[in-house]
Amino acid sequence: MRISSIILGTLAIFVCIVLYGTLIEPNCIVVRHVDLPSPSLNAFFGDATVVHISDFQLRRIGFRERRLKKILERIDPDYVFITGDFSQADYAYEPVIEYLSTLPAREGMWGILGNTDYNRRNGYCLMCHTDRSYGPVRGDDPIRILRNEMTVIVHDGKKMVLVGLDEFDARNGGSSPEKALTESPPHLPRIVLAHTPFLAEQAAEDGVELYLAGDTHGGQVRLPSSMLIKLMPDKWMQYRAGPFSLGAMWLHVNPGIGWNSVPVRIACPPEVTVLHFEGNRS
Repeated sequence: MRISSIILGTLAIFVCIVLYGTLIEPNCIVVRHVDLPSPSLNAFFGDATVVHISDFQLRRIGFRERRLKKILERIDPDYVFITGDFSQADYAYEPVIEYLSTLPAREGMWGILGNTDYNRRNGYCLMCHTDRSYGPVRGDDPIRILRNEMTVIVHDGKKMVLVGLDEFDARNGGSSPEKALTESPPHLPRIVLAHTPFLAEQAAEDGVELYLAGDTHGGQVRLPSSMLIKLMPDKWMQYRAGPFSLGAMWLHVNPGIGWNSVPVRIACPPEVTVLHFEGNRS
């Protein structure tokens, strides 16, 4: 009788954890404020609100997406940086563009593509190129996608370089991320957007101020990092989530909004990150 009670109790706890991890926490988006001391980025952004999000894995515009929209409207960001995996693999891009067009970003929204954005249903990305000839970005899109290229952002007369690295474009015979990084002007503050930290060490050596990435989902379940590294050796789990100091450069890995193949999050909620630089937080 006692053994059966223990088994039933254990089973009940397991069921509760599964229900929580699949129905509750995946929809509990948190807002996390991260301080990253950087005088040069503080000089550029001033009092502007900077948001980093990643890995929507969007299938359709549902409860979680509407909740994220309300959170961003409350934050009212000036700059929004998105580090890939907008759509889940083999899902259409039209809902992604529709959704992004509703999100606030007073000064602009920039992003790069992730691995799920290169899916069989879309031989090209509607958000950045109209065909595989890698033509110019469409002017009516709500976001500027950088595919191994850089752009100069101007704010209050100051300039900053944004470099978008796309390792998946390079794998498909496209442009070179290493070239995009090394050809960016070092005399201006630089922020790198990439889906993974695959060039983080090189960026640090090259004097980049900030490297933003995603892809890990924080592991989705808060297991020890050493275990996650063994379970997912290709996911850069040594940088599972949060800020990391690589010499003088900051690396920030956002744990993402959605999930990939397993719809579960336990002690690793979806996150909107508000970045603050030295002297930028009241």
